[in-house]
Amino acid sequence: MEDRTFVTGASGTIRAHTSGAPSPVTISSPEAGTWPGSAYDSATTAYNPTAAPPTGDQGTTLDWWKTFETAPASEPASDGDRLYVSADNEVIAFNAETLDPEWRYNDGDLFRDQPVIAGPFVLAFEQESGYSNTIDRLHVIEAESGSRRWDTSVSAGAHLPVVDEETAYLATPGTVKAYNLASGSLNWQFDLPEVASAQPALTEDRLFVLTEDGEGYGTGKADLYALDPETGNARWRARIGDGNGQCVVADDQRVYATTTNGGVTALTHNGDEQWTHNESADNYEYLVANETLVYVTTTNGAGVTALEKSTGNRAWRESEMGAASSLPSVTDAGVLIGTVNREVLLLDADTGDILWRRVHDDVVDGQIPIDETVYVAGGSTLRAHIAGTAEGVEPPRIPTLGWATDGYDAGQTGGTEGDGPTDEPEILWDQTFDHSETTPPATDGDTAYIAAGDLKAVDLRTGESVWTYDEGDTFQTWQPVLADDTVLAIEYDVGYNASPTALHAVDVRTGTQQWQIPVSSDIYPPVVAGGMVYIAFGSKIEARSLEDGTQIWQFETDESVNAQPAIGKDRVYVLTEDGEGYGTGEATLYAIDASDGNGRWQVSFGDGNGWSVLTTDTSVFATTRNGGVTAFTHNGKENWTHNSSAGTFGYLAHNGDTLFVTTNDSPGVTALNPETGDQVWQKGTEGEPFSQPAATGETLYVGTKEKEVLASSVFS
Repeated sequence: MEDRTFVTGASGTIRAHTSGAPSPVTISSPEAGTWPGSAYDSATTAYNPTAAPPTGDQGTTLDWWKTFETAPASEPASDGDRLYVSADNEVIAFNAETLDPEWRYNDGDLFRDQPVIAGPFVLAFEQESGYSNTIDRLHVIEAESGSRRWDTSVSAGAHLPVVDEETAYLATPGTVKAYNLASGSLNWQFDLPEVASAQPALTEDRLFVLTEDGEGYGTGKADLYALDPETGNARWRARIGDGNGQCVVADDQRVYATTTNGGVTALTHNGDEQWTHNESADNYEYLVANETLVYVTTTNGAGVTALEKSTGNRAWRESEMGAASSLPSVTDAGVLIGTVNREVLLLDADTGDILWRRVHDDVVDGQIPIDETVYVAGGSTLRAHIAGTAEGVEPPRIPTLGWATDGYDAGQTGGTEGDGPTDEPEILWDQTFDHSETTPPATDGDTAYIAAGDLKAVDLRTGESVWTYDEGDTFQTWQPVLADDTVLAIEYDVGYNASPTALHAVDVRTGTQQWQIPVSSDIYPPVVAGGMVYIAFGSKIEARSLEDGTQIWQFETDESVNAQPAIGKDRVYVLTEDGEGYGTGEATLYAIDASDGNGRWQVSFGDGNGWSVLTTDTSVFATTRNGGVTAFTHNGKENWTHNSSAGTFGYLAHNGDTLFVTTNDSPGVTALNPETGDQVWQKGTEGEPFSQPAATGETLYVGTKEKEVLASSVFS
């Protein structure tokens, strides 16, 4: 065929012989402090030897984040001076130090894929807008100015290009094309009899292209082609495994490729098969490598397997994780992996041990290590993580006679140091308000703050009015929240189905407004700590400044929040439910850094709706409707579960020594040892407990649906 002679060997490899030796191309190694493309280098190893991401000893904290108007926002490519991101349907160049945009390129329809840097140029795919958003054109942009150098039409299904110093190599479903980077002229084209299924891998003497025969997902065959990058001549073709071709990686000795069902195969640059690994799982996907190991992710039996490059022997396997959601990246500090569980993990590169894992509030589309920073793309947000521990947040001090929020304090313990009355209390004063619904007060010990149509401040000793705040429709339902010199109250609209519309911050001394923000109708009362207000609504929790209400961070959960958050050990604990139906679903507990919104961990547990969450210095306690009480450490390890005292469970309280949980189908309260979960006592009530109990050192107070408040000794 023209200038090529094809020879078939016994191994199944077809070799094409041409006259002369292959001409090497010049490939520049990425400089320190850069990440030029999706898989870092032209060999697509995703190995950045100069990056030093945070290790397990250092921990991570959120350095900065940017949320764009539309999703998705891509992972960045970086030349050290700029971060290039596809977001808001543009290619945006940000100054790497100031994060100010230097230019925006929007000479096209949609830009969503990660850009690729090639010397003075930035390469980006344009997608055609429509139902499928298929790739339509390749744009080459001047990195310095953001002006268009050239563009060309490409086939739908094209894969991100790889580059040398002069050429961009592009694999599309039916062809491989080499373009001159400066001019856009076509150097050569190789027609494929099958569909290219992955980004190519480039070395100085070979361009490796992985294909699949299109027989259907997991049922076809994959072939690997070796082309001369200078001429486009085929050197050999090898049938490498069953199922779809997934990923190809190369070094100066071998090429490695994965197929869905066939595992990992290693071949020499001449096409001789050296080894195959297909024992870790049934399905294989992403492939990356460092100098001695290749790392393959698996899906049917999620995990990561590390294999020795020279032999294919398994070095380690880690399976305590979800399936990978994007291409991993490799550094000398470890292997970074994003999972379908919305986590980013760092695995020890030599042992596979999990050094740290962080939960995100959106899908993880990619994680890029550059120097000491890990950039994580997900949804419409790009985040930058660095080493360090987030600054702690300090809950506000509650005066001796105070009660700051529905659950007493930021931990929602419902417990106070005072003893409380044990005999039937005497009424000192009463106050009738011109509104059908009055909340319990929040108090600093001197003044009571009550939502009763208006927000009212009442002298606690005399019952006399101190001030009235009426800058809203109506204040009702949720008890106000007291924090330092501010009281927070939720405004409702007026009507039959009144729903929350705004959160107001009011000066406790003067009754004047400090700030106001709109809120969702499914908001829970805020929690305050460290000068920040934490607000849960829908599937989101956000932190705002107590001083002026500005948003500091936002975290999104997979499910709907179903309880007021609790704060402990510098973390915000959020309890959700999966929406499968009342009492039938599963609950998830999220731990989020209170200062930076960085997810720490999440765990699903229990049966039925999530109901109540409470924190102490040592533990986190949560109830589900049918699953009882579960205790966790602040690192997310489950300590114990109690579900034997009733069929359905409700609210929690803690007085420092004992944990109390209300029960519903057998109305009453159960006292538990908080360290072991052992039952201390159980006491029935005539009516079903209707709200969180209040606990003191000696007395427990319980309100019921029979319109009673019951006082009981905590000891029996």
